[in-house]
Amino acid sequence: VKPALPALAQLIHSNDEEVLTDACWALSYLSDGANDKIQGVIDAGVCSRLVELLLHPSPSVLIPALRTVGNIVTGDDLQTQ
Repeated sequence: VKPALPALAQLIHSNDEEVLTDACWALSYLSDGANDKIQGVIDAGVCSRLVELLLHPSPSVLIPALRTVGNIVTGDDLQTQ
């Protein structure tokens, strides 16, 4: 899983809506679980871009971005700061 995170961190900066959708869903699945999985996503440096994507006009991007942020905030106190 960890080798995929740098690629996903790049893909969420794409202008292609389908690429954004797929990358956000992948991050959502990867962040759904134990705190170490959440930490891996945080360490990939995607949080600020995910927050930006919460303003995306397309629900197909917005929904998986929101789900990923939601998964991250289920982590421990350090992860949710």
